Amino acid sequence: MIEVWARQFGEAWANKDVDAVMSLFAQSELTYYENALNEPIRDWNEVKQLWNIVPNNQKDIAYQSSVVAETPDGGIIHWQMSRTLVPSNEKQVIDGLFEVKLNKFGECTFFKQWRSVKSV
Repeated sequence: MIEVWARQFGEAWANKDVDAVMSLFAQSELTYYENALNEPIRDWNEVKQLWNIVPNNQKDIAYQSSVVAETPDGGIIHWQMSRTLVPSNEKQVIDGLFEVKLNKFGECTFFKQWRSVKSV
């Protein structure tokens, strides 16, 4: 199940489809770490506000991922992407990990990410 989730997440992000991204997250019992060192967001609508920025501030998104560890309710995903920020045209390459837990419907209830961002 985690491989399907990872693929759908990457496709939705690359297509800047906020509704598709948000359909992958549970609307209740959500814990979302935008940054692993900060307090998590626990409100689906607040997470959606973060994602609503993507269509206007990113372009040329190329995303790939692979599952490196699978658990009964999720796993660890290694991901890499490149993107261009708008309007600065800064090109970035990102390498990161997601820790994801899914409910019985395949919706993410726990999301935590670690990432390294480089400007190129």
